[in-house]
Amino acid sequence: MRKNLNRILFVFLITTMIFPMLSVVAQVEPAQAPRRFRFGIPGTPADHWDQAITPGWSVTDLWYAPFCTQSLVAVNDEFDKGIADDVPASELWLPGLATSWEIEEWWPEEMNSYPDTPFINKGGVKSISFTLRENVKFHDGSDWNATVAKWNIDRLFIITGNLTGRGDTRNLYTFWRRVWEWEYFFTPSWNLSSYKGVYGWYDTWSNPGYAPFQMYPIVNHVEIVDNAESGGKIKVVFNDWNSDIITNWGPLRYISMETYADYWDRGIYGHDPSDPIPHMVGTGPYIYEGHNEAAGGGSM
Repeated sequence: MRKNLNRILFVFLITTMIFPMLSVVAQVEPAQAPRRFRFGIPGTPADHWDQAITPGWSVTDLWYAPFCTQSLVAVNDEFDKGIADDVPASELWLPGLATSWEIEEWWPEEMNSYPDTPFINKGGVKSISFTLRENVKFHDGSDWNATVAKWNIDRLFIITGNLTGRGDTRNLYTFWRRVWEWEYFFTPSWNLSSYKGVYGWYDTWSNPGYAPFQMYPIVNHVEIVDNAESGGKIKVVFNDWNSDIITNWGPLRYISMETYADYWDRGIYGHDPSDPIPHMVGTGPYIYEGHNEAAGGGSM
């Protein structure tokens, strides 16, 4: 009995010495493959995804680009009122590539010049400042910052207004307004008559040989307030009465300035992932891999 007990104690002692060493031995596991999101969408043609030239209804713009690229803010679906209804921006908007924002200037509430029944214009946003999210990288590893944000906004108006002669005006009416359609609503302060009878311009870009006639861009210009390497702050100054262009339901999502440096005044056509360059290089949770029109599906 004593001999068996001694044997049991000896085995127990050896076990307690060996098991701790075994428990710290590193286990080699294979690297996890990237997770892919695959889907099929029959009947919807694939077209350009670049917001400067997209038709808006293509499968690439509806089902890929919103997940690969992002906007400054998103709209809270629980609120269906606009800024003009005095809903606080903190309730109307949700943070995106901007962590916070401030409506710095409103257009003054003044009587417009509408024939016979003029009324007071209310709720017009003149400028908004955005504090940009820090430590955000594009899929190519470049930083998201104020310089990139300004480049993206400038690019859309330069291309759609064809201000260098290399642009594409197919989305002109999305980003530009006809002066004569809005002049009855002009007030002493909000008055864009300077665009009447002349070729339009955006910020410092002007080219009468190509620019739209008697039209003004929704945004007047973008100022860099804090030019940090990552994040920073910008101020968007508007010509138009509203600010829909910079929200999630406006057509403005942000792409890499590094990858698309040569496309600052021209559109990015197609959707082939290698022709002419990688497509949809943004900050979104998904990286675009490609879409096959024949098969009616793709992955990212």
